[in-house]
Amino acid sequence: MKVWVCTCFDTSFDFCEQKYNVRYDSFDIEIIRGSSEEGHNLFIETTKKNAKLANEATRRFLSEICWLYQSRVEIIAGGGWASHKTPTNVAFRKFARIGGGIDLTSYRQIASTHEQKIALGIYREAFSSNSIFYKFLVVLKSSI
Repeated sequence: MKVWVCTCFDTSFDFCEQKYNVRYDSFDIEIIRGSSEEGHNLFIETTKKNAKLANEATRRFLSEICWLYQSRVEIIAGGGWASHKTPTNVAFRKFARIGGGIDLTSYRQIASTHEQKIALGIYREAFSSNSIFYKFLVVLKSSI
């Protein structure tokens, strides 16, 4: 049975295009740019059996966006799956988006090992949160 993993998220930079289709791990990801009042939507079509893996790929992909574009990224809603592609038009935005800074036209996955994926996830948490306990990671990256 085919299902859709649907995630609504916000970024501190806006996307250049209205829609992108990218490949991450074994999944095809569709990103729809949100409006000025609503979050962006990310969709993965998969099977019920692979929904958990698709959901994890969503989070790892968003961590790469944070790293590659130095954009804060926060998941607003999602984590489940549905039998059809349902946009989550959440009228809550945490960040004031700066013009089109994220262009996924030539996106290629950068993290391939489990350790790299974990490191990017921790980095996204540090970069996107206001927690002083994570901020040293942002300073560490800027000195690399």
